[in-house]
Amino acid sequence: MLIEAIGLSLIVAIIRRGDIGLLGKLDLRRAWLIFVPAALIATLYTKYIPGMEFMGRLTLPVHIVAYLIALTAIWSNRHLPFMLLIGFGAALNFTVIAVNDGRMPVSVKAKNMTGLQNPLSSEQNARHAPIDGSTKLAFLADTIPITRPPFPFPGVISVGDIVLSVGLFILIQRATCLPKLRNG
Repeated sequence: MLIEAIGLSLIVAIIRRGDIGLLGKLDLRRAWLIFVPAALIATLYTKYIPGMEFMGRLTLPVHIVAYLIALTAIWSNRHLPFMLLIGFGAALNFTVIAVNDGRMPVSVKAKNMTGLQNPLSSEQNARHAPIDGSTKLAFLADTIPITRPPFPFPGVISVGDIVLSVGLFILIQRATCLPKLRNG
């Protein structure tokens, strides 16, 4: 959902005759921290490599560390418009993942509505699990189906994804189209 929010915001900025190059002038602090969580989450997929099965037991600590780093990067940039909204969305996702053993619960019904075929069992999915009777805070889980059409990439998203994406969209619009608000 993040990629789609960024892409849509860039397209809208171009239509609005915004200056995409101004994104490089944002006063981003600790920008390098943004890439660390993605790298950490990617390590979870090594559990599928023979001899690396133990990585499946590290799902919760890896997610906790990744989100804490992401939230640190967001907090470091709270001076930017709508960064706290982005942080709130990330915190919602972090909360539901943390209380559900490091995996984002996903509504099987919503997933089936999208036509996606990827499995949700913990043995076959490093980051997601189906919502069941033991799921905590299911209302924050991935329960909202995104179908094709109208969306080019089907999936299931959470309230946190929506909040985070709205914040990211507005931040990009502000940075590229409203010169006085570019740096907070």
